Amino acid sequence: MKRREYIINGTLYLGNDMKPLKVIYSINIEDVQTVAEEELGRKLNRNELKIVEDKIGDYIDWHEAITLALNEAVKLQKKSKTLAKAQI
Repeated sequence: MKRREYIINGTLYLGNDMKPLKVIYSINIEDVQTVAEEELGRKLNRNELKIVEDKIGDYIDWHEAITLALNEAVKLQKKSKTLAKAQI
């Protein structure tokens, strides 16, 4: 069986790697409308939704969110390994 290889932005990925373009987290219209109803007491109109769509990324600190998740993943991984060793 041939192993798939592909290059994205100069990085070689092998068939066993996680897909680098897979979406990990997203916000959809329903999410935005739920918050609008909670905060404004109504849904947003089409124009308001477009503005939110264009602006929402400006308000999310992606680097900080990823850093926090990375630190949590490392901490949980270490804890898991420590528990596994203790059970041996």
